[in-house]
Amino acid sequence: MSLRNQVLYAIARARAHKLYILSALLRPIEIEKALYPPGEEPDSEFKQAYLCYVADMEERLKRPENIELYLPGHILHFVKSKIGRIIRSLSYLD
Repeated sequence: MSLRNQVLYAIARARAHKLYILSALLRPIEIEKALYPPGEEPDSEFKQAYLCYVADMEERLKRPENIELYLPGHILHFVKSKIGRIIRSLSYLD
């Protein structure tokens, strides 16, 4: 599970106010007071949105995306000079 998913899941399991959980950075807190046990969190709008997000991400990972990649046509290189800017064009096509 990625760090993003872990954070979102922890928010979905939150029993206490988010500031109370954030205060764990400064002082120790009891996890039992802050988070519901896994799978026992009550139903909420955020939990439903999180479950939809997880299902969508799993579906995206299953289907391959065939995106054609192309080399860039021209790369512009800007050089400052006393007169002004000089633009050099580098091309892979030349």
